[in-house]
Amino acid sequence: MPDLPVVVDEPDMYEYRALLAEQAPHIRLILCEDPAHPPAEIAEAEILLTWRPHPAVLQGMPRLKWVHSTGAGVEAILRSPHFSPTVTLTRTGNMAGRLMAEYVVGFLLAMNFQMPLLIQNQMQHHWQRFNIPTVEGLRCTVLGLGEIGGAIAQMCKGIGLEVVGVSRTGGDTTAEIPDYPLSQLDTLLPNTDVLIVVVPLTPATEGMLDARRLNLLPGNALVMNLSRGPVIVEQDLIEVLQTRSIGGAVLDVFDQEPLATDSPFWELPNVIVTPHIAGPYDAVFCTQSFLQNLERYRSGQKLNHVVNYEHGY
Repeated sequence: MPDLPVVVDEPDMYEYRALLAEQAPHIRLILCEDPAHPPAEIAEAEILLTWRPHPAVLQGMPRLKWVHSTGAGVEAILRSPHFSPTVTLTRTGNMAGRLMAEYVVGFLLAMNFQMPLLIQNQMQHHWQRFNIPTVEGLRCTVLGLGEIGGAIAQMCKGIGLEVVGVSRTGGDTTAEIPDYPLSQLDTLLPNTDVLIVVVPLTPATEGMLDARRLNLLPGNALVMNLSRGPVIVEQDLIEVLQTRSIGGAVLDVFDQEPLATDSPFWELPNVIVTPHIAGPYDAVFCTQSFLQNLERYRSGQKLNHVVNYEHGY
């Protein structure tokens, strides 16, 4: 059976072309070098490798049957008015857990050691001694206990935090990492010293952390957002940080990226801003994930990491 043509609409399309040429030279790739004006031959293809597909690409593929996302987040695809729910959508899975867990632990310890203050003092040649408490025993809530959240929860537990998770429907609350349903979030927040946000962006999660919920947190609480900016109401977060209603935040994602140069987040002394680096992007891993699914697609097997359209992930 000859290989089906695969359309690639991806900023790193040339890297994918090189990787696929090396690992699967029999695949016929169609690159959308100018996505707004894709080549006419995409009309015959039924497979699309993409992250944020251009509308012209989706419109130009009437035979489209399967889209494989090069990332874990798929909201840009699902929210496209030109994406059909009859198309199977898969995502690259199991890529980010370890590194994102290291990001959480690293910046949690940095905030505990008051790293922003230490750097400021160093720049000003100012010698200021202060006591550093241990993170052992801090109460941590991982909002989004999936593959990534599970890895984060385990690493946080490993350094002595008391960890619970929250997922859409919950799970075993007697497990090593108790898994509570989203309906219990409001009761967990007042007992949360560290809130780690790793939920996907869906209609159900957009704006879920607003002023009301943020103010349920203790005054010393640290919020860490590694998911998507719009999960937290940005202005509400700014206000609770400015008024010190919570202790601080580590933010890797924002409503608009890059973060505007006049955003208050840059200047807040209790905030660490990072440029969307917590989740690793590994084209080699993405290519392997795609090729594994391509073999399953060709043989009629169920694909890995199929997105549930109702849940949005």
